[in-house]
Amino acid sequence: MGKRISNSGLGQMMVTSGIISPEQLDSINKKCDLTNKSLCKVLVEFGYFDQVDLNKLIAQLLDVPQIPLADIEINPEVAHLINQSTANDYLAIPVLRHEKNLLMAMDNPFNSKAIENIKNQTDLILRCVQADPQEILNQINRHFLNSDKD
Repeated sequence: MGKRISNSGLGQMMVTSGIISPEQLDSINKKCDLTNKSLCKVLVEFGYFDQVDLNKLIAQLLDVPQIPLADIEINPEVAHLINQSTANDYLAIPVLRHEKNLLMAMDNPFNSKAIENIKNQTDLILRCVQADPQEILNQINRHFLNSDKD
């Protein structure tokens, strides 16, 4: 079965808010299963939303801040608080550290497995925000490609 946000998650919130119909959600969930892709990937790939609008919608529906990473210069030491495989696996990048607090930009800031893994790696208190997946990948590539700090 594909990775998806079930009726109790984001998909149901979209139905409740009138953004999509229950029938559309069923169709989207079937596409998630067939393609083994997440709800968000299917929503973009099948033309329900473009990535920018979907990111804004998710941030609004889930009441989580969204940050633009394109113009942010992340300190390399901060970026390397997690390893490259964790960054790629969870589409996440540390942005800012202040004492025992770490601001994490994530494609899905509600991924409890990712959050727990990153907490264990860093031993820091996480504040997760949503960011555009492509901007996260760009930051991951900037900090980890041609780097021996993994």
